[in-house]
Amino acid sequence: MNSSEQYFFMKIFRFTLFLIILIFLISSKSHSQEPFIITSEALEIIPNKHLKFLEGFDETVSFETLEKADWSDKRSNPQSMVEGYWVRFKVRNNLSTDKIGLSHNFNREKKIFVKNSMGIKEYDHWKLGFNEHRGEYNIGGAYQLKIPKNKVSFIYNFFRNNPVERFNSKDNYHRMMIGTWESLRNKEFYRLIGNVAFITPTLLFGFYYFFVYLISRGNYLWISLTLLLISFLSTLIFFQNQIGTYILGPAISSTSGMISFLPIIFVLLIQFFRKTLNLEIKFPIFNKIYVTTILFYLTVSIFNFADLAYWPNEKLLNLTKYPPDNLGPGIIKFHFLIIPFFLLLLTSIILSLVFWRRGSSSSGYLCLSFLLPFLAIPIALITYIYLGGFNDFFWLLILTFVGILFLGMFVTFGFSVAQGMNDLK
Repeated sequence: MNSSEQYFFMKIFRFTLFLIILIFLISSKSHSQEPFIITSEALEIIPNKHLKFLEGFDETVSFETLEKADWSDKRSNPQSMVEGYWVRFKVRNNLSTDKIGLSHNFNREKKIFVKNSMGIKEYDHWKLGFNEHRGEYNIGGAYQLKIPKNKVSFIYNFFRNNPVERFNSKDNYHRMMIGTWESLRNKEFYRLIGNVAFITPTLLFGFYYFFVYLISRGNYLWISLTLLLISFLSTLIFFQNQIGTYILGPAISSTSGMISFLPIIFVLLIQFFRKTLNLEIKFPIFNKIYVTTILFYLTVSIFNFADLAYWPNEKLLNLTKYPPDNLGPGIIKFHFLIIPFFLLLLTSIILSLVFWRRGSSSSGYLCLSFLLPFLAIPIALITYIYLGGFNDFFWLLILTFVGILFLGMFVTFGFSVAQGMNDLK
């Protein structure tokens, strides 16, 4: 072999070696994700630094395609929220069980692949309202995964938010929590019990105050209608999240539907404040402000319901034209919509305190009613310190206490009305 041939083969050898090293580096990079170590039986949030993203593929893509694809550190196309995208992450199970629970943030659609030493496991595509809500491996969007102990597993997770829920349209949509399946199953069970425990007394008190109104009149009507409307909306959400069924269709049960009803709740409560404080006689100027606010909320509600007739509209389907903002749907966004009500609520608290100081017993009950929800703040602080942060048990306890305080507020509302009628007698 002469020198020119040696030189030629040496170039081929170097080129081949370069390709082998390059392929190795690419392969190593694609699987070099830092694994999330599962060390707690309680559910923990998987930080975004452990996640890789793949856009442009729906739930029908094959596992082979997913494995060979070029994954990114973040999503680049907002429209992928509507069209679908995949999230890949790596976990190591350091627990004593291989039954791991994976919880999702109110997802309505799911498809999962798991790859580990046991092989490749494919979990069937699930969609809210179309597939069985409680299956062999899932409770809605909560999944039981088989993750071998002390082994590394790759999880490929499909997400799609179509039509998009605009309160949940950014990175919070693919927020995941992982722990034991028993912890996740208990969480879903307690959530079910909590929903029933809230809806039942709310509905019963609503009917109770309605029948009291039929007998004695007074301002019980506004309390009754508020409670009945809240129990109705809570029942819609309950059937959607716990049974997997849309009672009146997905439009009414969506956040667009909830936002359409919210101004009506504000109208009923403002009317109750106005009548109970007797503003028409005692403070005519404040009465005009309350009436104007009622008309404002009625107008907003009419426009929201008109917009709901075209659900899902372009704002819920085209995130390129209407980028995600997590501000929710509606003609007026929630954080602006609540401001007039909050100001009138503060005004009502001050006025009820003034009337109570002047000797009105009914205003004293009303003032107590207003203060009850604020007790949730110190309770949340104590719970946070005692439990060591925001975790599953924190939210379970806080939501329970908030529900109790909420119902207690309406009970003392009833006391205020009763005392007001006694004062008139």
